[in-house]
Amino acid sequence: MSDKTDLIALSNTNNADNPTTTHNLTHFYDEILFLILTCLRSTDLASVQQTCRRFHDRELIRDVIHYTAEFVYPPELTRGYDDAFKTRCNSNRKCTDDDHVMTELTYADLRNMELLVVARVLSRPEPSPYAEGNYIISKSWVRSALKWLEQVEHAHAASSSKKKTKKSKKQNRKDKIRARRLSDASPPWPDMNIELACEHGALAHVESSRKVSATRRLMDKYAWKILRKLYPESKCFPASCTECVQCRMQVEMERKAREVAAAKAKEERKLPLSQSVIRAFYSRNKGVPMHCINPRTDDGGGLIPGIYHAIPRSWCARWRKYIKCGGERPTAPDASELLCDGHKLPLIPPHLTKFLYGSSPALLQSSNASIGREEMDEEEQQHLEIAAMFERPVVRSPSVSDLNREQLDMENHVVVEILTDDEFSALELFWPEVHSKFVLRFAVVEQDSVDVCMPCNTRSSCAIVWSTDPCTECYSGGKHYLNRCVVSASDQSPKSRIRRHSTKR
Repeated sequence: MSDKTDLIALSNTNNADNPTTTHNLTHFYDEILFLILTCLRSTDLASVQQTCRRFHDRELIRDVIHYTAEFVYPPELTRGYDDAFKTRCNSNRKCTDDDHVMTELTYADLRNMELLVVARVLSRPEPSPYAEGNYIISKSWVRSALKWLEQVEHAHAASSSKKKTKKSKKQNRKDKIRARRLSDASPPWPDMNIELACEHGALAHVESSRKVSATRRLMDKYAWKILRKLYPESKCFPASCTECVQCRMQVEMERKAREVAAAKAKEERKLPLSQSVIRAFYSRNKGVPMHCINPRTDDGGGLIPGIYHAIPRSWCARWRKYIKCGGERPTAPDASELLCDGHKLPLIPPHLTKFLYGSSPALLQSSNASIGREEMDEEEQQHLEIAAMFERPVVRSPSVSDLNREQLDMENHVVVEILTDDEFSALELFWPEVHSKFVLRFAVVEQDSVDVCMPCNTRSSCAIVWSTDPCTECYSGGKHYLNRCVVSASDQSPKSRIRRHSTKR
């Protein structure tokens, strides 16, 4: 039971055996009663004042307030607490001397004194961390208390000013900003360090030093004792106290569990690299298995006879990033990006067609990749000389690989990479659902005679057999062009066919 409840209960207690003899607080000596009342706060004293006439005595209230201002709190912190009351009395012209002023003091003035003490204590500079006898206090509580004190002061100043003077627009704007900022201010909670305490009642564990400086503040012993009188429910954390051992052990166990889970996830992520065929596909940067390139072609393009698979390069990039850095695991290999919208048939990218029929020496090479490194170096050297002449910041030009990649994306609707049948079969072991996805499979078959390839107009001794017949009516070029499927028979007019063939060229 709190002090206020005990005091009220004691003041209303009589002797049941002898009704004429009373043992309540009203018959205590004035010195004892005075010391009891000075241990209470203003809110508790206001409740005790309503119990009987004895506690409503003006002289008793004056003595309690005077003793509190002189001996309970340091005088330098309570100096000026009655200025507001003197100003109020002088404005009403009811009080002429200081004795009368002290007689008319109420517990509301004691409350103002407590607020003044809190504001002055919290405004003190933070002590040195190397000093002895410091205590820890919550920074969030300090900010909330100062904000609430500012709101109380603002409301008191607004109520005390009777004359309504005309303010400038700038002052009105400042008042509105201040009122909006203080609109959510609330009284500080009774426990100053409730946010710093853990579930075990000790100082909560904080992992980073940055969070420590953001949530905790040091306070000297002198200021802490004063605040503890006003907020006796607050937990006491000396600066030398250690953090909760149970919380530290729990955090350490959680950290080890996360490390074990991360190591296990990394091991599972790296498991496909244990197979040599998948490891070769992971480390590939040409987009095609180099051991499968046909050495009998003059330009270096084409593949040896066998079964191959075409997978979008976007999926290969996501898979390699997942293997290297982790993150979200990509779905099963899917080539549905190659299907056209009108017929749901595969569109063979131009760069794949050129490479298979030997028209291009590399798979991931655009048709405009004729700029050599020497020309780029000369242009970059001229750019650096001009920048140095005019003292401008140097901006590096994009590399040949970046330009080739951008040009390749512009020329092809989807850029693909080639996998051998063994590599794709090894990937199927880690994605059982790959059978429900669309896969573009083709075979390179060697012929006895040399034929002319119509798409590239080149001579080749190998034929390409696709698992699904490609779409011959839809445009398979880059995404920056208008790709539309010719579905209806009305679109098959001679003019539309001529326009479509000219666009391909």
